[in-house]
Amino acid sequence: MKTILLTVLFFSTCIIAQATILRVNNNPLVSNTFTTAQDAHDAANPGDTIHLEPTILGSYGSLTVTKKIVLIGTGDFLTENPNLQANSSPGSCDLLTLESGSEYSVISAKINNYIQVKASHISITQSSCGGIELGDYGLGINDISITRSFTSSIYTIDSCQNVIILNNIISDYLSINSVSDGILISHNTFSNYYVTIDIFNSNFSSNIFCYGIYTFQVFNSILSNNITSDYNLPSGNNNLNGVDMSTVFLNYGFFLLDNYQLNPSYPNQNLGAYAGTMPYKAGCQPSVPAIYHLSMPASTVGNSMNITVSTKSNN
Repeated sequence: MKTILLTVLFFSTCIIAQATILRVNNNPLVSNTFTTAQDAHDAANPGDTIHLEPTILGSYGSLTVTKKIVLIGTGDFLTENPNLQANSSPGSCDLLTLESGSEYSVISAKINNYIQVKASHISITQSSCGGIELGDYGLGINDISITRSFTSSIYTIDSCQNVIILNNIISDYLSINSVSDGILISHNTFSNYYVTIDIFNSNFSSNIFCYGIYTFQVFNSILSNNITSDYNLPSGNNNLNGVDMSTVFLNYGFFLLDNYQLNPSYPNQNLGAYAGTMPYKAGCQPSVPAIYHLSMPASTVGNSMNITVSTKSNN
């Protein structure tokens, strides 16, 4: 019997420059891989890349990061957004904690629970998670980037400086405390019915509240070009209340889990997760090429097998 393994992700040379790729796959028929994300991390050298490959056997466990790594999965919501990956099974971790030593790590993966960021210089991009917790009690962090991701919440624990929150879909709440500063919150879509916003010292612009705002507290912040179906936004600076969201979205009332694309006829196209210079990508796919179609026969003819593979870039 011939076994052919085709991983869903190829790796771009710009990311892996002289770094080792460590594969995580718990399929017992696949060899030369790690079965948990933590084992792969512990075997990695600083700067290495860890791939979370598709699996039907559950997550790859919780992961505590204490060194610089690049963590890459295959995306999320793949069954709801077809033709993104040939294999729609997820590859994910449970709880992800970025401790001291993980500075300059890049996370682009599905995390079933929270991402806890306790180190500076962290990039979370094209990820899906249950929430993002920034800082720790008595520990300040800085230079954090959260972009093109799907999460239920983002909130700060202690002092956080220079945080960028761009082009995300956020379902429940966003909280920036008073000891944080230099916070940019732009081009996000807040998707739930009762969103809680509590921010200090922030620049808050070009965001969409799909169903209004339950609690909205803003201190020492600049708000501009935001829209809501409710009436909580301050007047001026092109903030609009009482917007009919059926005119804003392309598929209003028929949203897929992460699909909040603007209607091309809406007059302000500079709003929400799919706008701006770095728009959100459906399925939270990482910025590496992907196999989106794979065709292979059930059996071989002699010693040959015709396989068709279709790939595309996700930059």
